This record gives sequence, C-alpha cells and structure tokens, in this order.
Amino acid sequence: MGSRHFRSGFTLMEVAVAGALVAILSACVFRGILTVKDHARATADRIAAQGLCMERYESMKAVAWENVDDTGFPTTNVLLSSLSKDPTKGRLMAEITNSIVPDILEGGVKVKNVAITCRWTFRGRLRSETLHGVIVDGYSTYAVSGPLSATLDLNPNYAIPQMFYIRTVDGATYTQLNLSEMPSTLRATTVVVMPGGGGRQSVTLGGASRSVANGKTVAFTAHALSDPLVVSVSTATESVATDEGESQDMTRYTLSLSCGQASMSYK
Repeated sequence: MGSRHFRSGFTLMEVAVAGALVAILSACVFRGILTVKDHARATADRIAAQGLCMERYESMKAVAWENVDDTGFPTTNVLLSSLSKDPTKGRLMAEITNSIVPDILEGGVKVKNVAITCRWTFRGRLRSETLHGVIVDGYSTYAVSGPLSATLDLNPNYAIPQMFYIRTVDGATYTQLNLSEMPSTLRATTVVVMPGGGGRQSVTLGGASRSVANGKTVAFTAHALSDPLVVSVSTATESVATDEGESQDMTRYTLSLSCGQASMSYK
C-alpha cells in the first residue's frame, strides 16, 4: 500500500491574498466610519447654524420695527458649536449675514422681508443655512426701559372685547367699563391695553406712532411708587356707522404718559 501525504497550513500566496482581502475590507469599513462621522458632524453643524439663524430672527422680532436694519444687525463672525460631546472639538467659526428688504403689502401693511444666512467651511467645502422670515410693523415684540414719554390712543367702543386697565398709586383701578369715570390727571403704577375686535388702537413713543395689533398687549409700568406714571386723559367724540346703517357717537380716549423711570413692553 502506498503512503499518502496530506498538506497542512497555508501557502504564502494564500496568506498574501487573505491579507489583501482583510486590508481592503478594513479600508472599506474605515472609510464607512469616516463617512458616517462626517455626515453626523455635518448634520450637527447644520442644526447649530439653523439655531444661530433663528436666534438672530428672534432678536430682530424683539426690537422696534424701524430698528430692524443692517446697522443694528451687521455681518458678524460667530462660533458655530456642533453637538460634539468634547467641548474642545466640533467648533468652527461661522459668519452671520442678513438681507432686509422693506415692502408695503395690500392694505398699507408695512413689512420687512429678511433672509438670514449662516456660512462656514468644513473640510474645505463652503456650507450654509438660510432662514427666510417676515417682520410686520406692529407685530414685533420688544421692550424699552428708562425715561418715558408716550401717548396711548384708545377707542374701547370700537374694539370690543378688549382688555384695558389702569392701576393708580392709591390702589384704584379703571377698566374699559368705567373709562368715563377717570379723572383728567392721575398717578398710576401700571397701564395695560390689549385691543380686540376692530382694533384701531395706537401708541406713540419717541415720536414714532404705531398701531397696536389685535391680540397684542402694550404695558407701561413705573419702576417705583415715588416716581409713578403721570397720566393725562383727554377725550374726543367721533361718529361711527352702525350695522343698521345709522351713526352713533363714540368716545375716543387719549392718554399721555410720562415717567422718570418706567418700562414699556409690546408683545
């Protein structure tokens, strides 16, 4: 009987081929990991950029409409923070710019169309996110504090229901139900109006007049009882057409307010 010889182990060629396959597979896996990591980083950067754009948009809505311009909101370099867990990594410098285009809509409504863009560079590629928004005159939210001189024009009969009240320093309260009982001059801690219905309320502050939109609230608050809001009340009668086609006299109230230190908010 002849003897048989069995070969065990691998030849050099087989080892080389296996090594090459492992290297190729490892490269593919590593490249896949890098791709996933870059995609996650790009997504985190986009989210951060969108947040920066929204932050500027909210800042624009938080100031008076006439102050929304390139002077108040210039091109700015900011730190773009991604969602990296390591605070020393995942941070890029970005640039925030905005385009502001005033317009007048049908009915005389004044708006400003804004486009806010955040641009940054990652791995040699320019990336950007843009937020488009509209800011309507009379619908922004803002607050001012300091010496106050303002005029509040009320037509409570036209805007029903509405919320209006004055709280005086001695604790008395006047609402839209007893406006006719208000004295011509009073000292107050708070004056608030939130028109409803047809509106037609307005406030003049710093020489600029604006409508008080339905559902919005204007609030004046004195900083101290020793320096209250001095309110002067004047009235005027106007004729308004009723639903029946007749006319009816309505009383419009104009409140002039002044104070050394007070806050006015519109939201």
